[in-house]
Amino acid sequence: MDSSHAQLLERINALEAQLCSLSRGSQDRNASENREAGNNIPTGIRNPRKSQIEGPAQQNLEDGQIGRTIEDEITVDELATATFDDEPQNNVGFFGPSSNHSLFRFFSRLFAQMTRLYAPTQSPDWKDWVLNQQQRKDSPSSTRGLKPAQSEQNIVGEDIYSLPAKQEAVILIDRFFATTATVFPWINKSALLSQYHQARGQRPPRFHRASLALLNIIWAHASNSSHAARAERFYQRASALLDSKTLRGSSVELVQTLLLMVIYQQNHQRSVTSWTIHSLTVKAALQIGLHSPVAIDDVGQEESALRRRLWFAVFNNDRMLSMTLGRPRLLPQHLVRIENTETPSQTAQARGTAVGVLDSSAYIMSFTSSCHILGSVIELLYDDNVEGPHLSDVYKLVSNRLQLSCQLEEWRQSITSFGGLVSPSELSPDPPIMHDSTLRLRILLTIQYYRIAMLINYPIIAALLDHCVKKTNNEPASEFLREAATPVVKNDLLAAKELCRILHTVTKPAALFLDPTTDWWTCNYTSLTVSLHLFGILLTCLLLNGSPPDIDVADVRSSLDLSLETLRMLESTSLMSQKSRRCLARLVDAFDKLSVQYSDANNKNCMTKNTKQVSASLLGLQEGVSNPPSQFANFTAIPGPIKIHNVTTAAQWASGLESPNQMFRVMFSHHTVKPVADVLYSLYQDWKNAVDQIADVEGLYPTFVTNILPRGAARVGKTNGVGNVWDLDDNQAWILWQFSTGWALAQDDLRVEA
Repeated sequence: MDSSHAQLLERINALEAQLCSLSRGSQDRNASENREAGNNIPTGIRNPRKSQIEGPAQQNLEDGQIGRTIEDEITVDELATATFDDEPQNNVGFFGPSSNHSLFRFFSRLFAQMTRLYAPTQSPDWKDWVLNQQQRKDSPSSTRGLKPAQSEQNIVGEDIYSLPAKQEAVILIDRFFATTATVFPWINKSALLSQYHQARGQRPPRFHRASLALLNIIWAHASNSSHAARAERFYQRASALLDSKTLRGSSVELVQTLLLMVIYQQNHQRSVTSWTIHSLTVKAALQIGLHSPVAIDDVGQEESALRRRLWFAVFNNDRMLSMTLGRPRLLPQHLVRIENTETPSQTAQARGTAVGVLDSSAYIMSFTSSCHILGSVIELLYDDNVEGPHLSDVYKLVSNRLQLSCQLEEWRQSITSFGGLVSPSELSPDPPIMHDSTLRLRILLTIQYYRIAMLINYPIIAALLDHCVKKTNNEPASEFLREAATPVVKNDLLAAKELCRILHTVTKPAALFLDPTTDWWTCNYTSLTVSLHLFGILLTCLLLNGSPPDIDVADVRSSLDLSLETLRMLESTSLMSQKSRRCLARLVDAFDKLSVQYSDANNKNCMTKNTKQVSASLLGLQEGVSNPPSQFANFTAIPGPIKIHNVTTAAQWASGLESPNQMFRVMFSHHTVKPVADVLYSLYQDWKNAVDQIADVEGLYPTFVTNILPRGAARVGKTNGVGNVWDLDDNQAWILWQFSTGWALAQDDLRVEA
């Protein structure tokens, strides 16, 4: 035998010795744990292949070294946080238009443009701030070494089949159904316990691989709050049990297991990685026909209801991941049909619950309805996360936003029978202990409502900011955009403030609301969303050279500080929250330095000017359900830049209207005139000439409005207490014409009033 063969044999012997050592170590650990748990390894399951026992070790006969694979489950999420580094990395994966990453990129890029244009380069304060940021960037980062999840544990050998003691296993199952399952009611507890006891009673215990994986992920969720390390071990066992053969098949247990694994990953800083498991969940669900009403109705009433809720959960998770990661939806809208024509009282009676009680079944129905709207938002406003909002198509954005806002308002009305949205006042002054399951579910629905509202608002705000920075010359679109965006900014601020106060309360340790297996990710992600929207509103106020009506910049700034404080409370368990909060705090600091100088520059160089161009609009209201409204057929036939037909209730229609545009100072006047065209045109010309004489007044905002008053309306008004029509002749129609003039500075009061 030559020397090369001898050396090769020596290397092989060394490798075999190492593998034996690994196997003995694994067996010792298993034996110790099983003695502690008081049970036997369930040898009824097929033993793993040798390659599975060996784990990541691979033989390389060329150089005699042992190669090892690198686990990248954690590093994927850790890489995603690089967006918020001092020097952001580009290769962080795809995070599309609806994601927080995309919002941050847009606002930070916009702010960078403002800084380059208006930074006070000669200001000592600004120079000191820039120098301080450069020094801080060059210093070691305090976030280095902080991992976004617990370190992985190697599960080798037969350790994946180990079971906890029987009493402990049942206690953990009970805890799971008392906590996590209240939000995810798609596992049958009695059937699960029956299968567990039946399999455990055999000698040795015999489990189907997917069933044992389901039990392990349930134990992981249940033990997380009290024993995080043990929870991670259960999670790793569940992952190891899902080998390629198991994943190629499909069963209800497999779908349930994969869904719980996605939820666990999301709440343990593996949300990016959960996309992979989610895609497997969708495959498994479609493979057993969860999307098919025919297949579901074939299995009995109780099982059919459970499978329908399970399918809703798959659909909901698809929409939530699509929103948060900015990815296209995997499931089309039509695969989920929500057909529930019963009243809340009928539904409650059918379930055997009291009217007004929000149980798990009602919750998942309501949440699924909201996710259906969420899917439409991603499709219509975000181009299904392919290219994102088309900011130049302002009219389409406004029209789609109105349609989606009406759908969201209808959804909000649908949950009023369960108490409706939670207001911050219900949770203060002291945070409640969240043992009230109805309150907890209402809070989750409230968070869902406001974040969808902000998602609907963002494209309009982004279009306005984009226009202000680029200073486009499309004046008609610009004027329309400014008028359309004002109520949107107000609505977005209201949603952000309400959500900010709620999240700040429920994330306090005393509230005991953050179930680490279900609610942590929701609160963590949404807190960053709120902070980004509030920062965007600050930029809007600055770029518009003054706040939109009824918006106090100091109030926005205070809400942003509170939201950043919420992120600070969460950052001890989240690398993403830590990095994003510090990054946003620096941007806000720079904003404070920039705002005064920017306002001065804007006053000098970008003074509001009267273009002497009139923007006309027609607003009509008709009772009935015809669409388009028949009474306005002649008007809608006239070519115009945009037409919106909105068939809705009067209350919903009025709630979306903008209040009178009260700038800093405002003056109103209204009169009655007979409907004579020449007279009306003469009045308009006189008004326009008067406006032209004060065109240089800063912040000038004039309006001229006419309303039709038919004879019948005047006659009714005389009998119902409307005092300003008592003297009208009700034998003819009238025109109510009114004008308002807004302006910015007190020094112009006399000129405008004259």
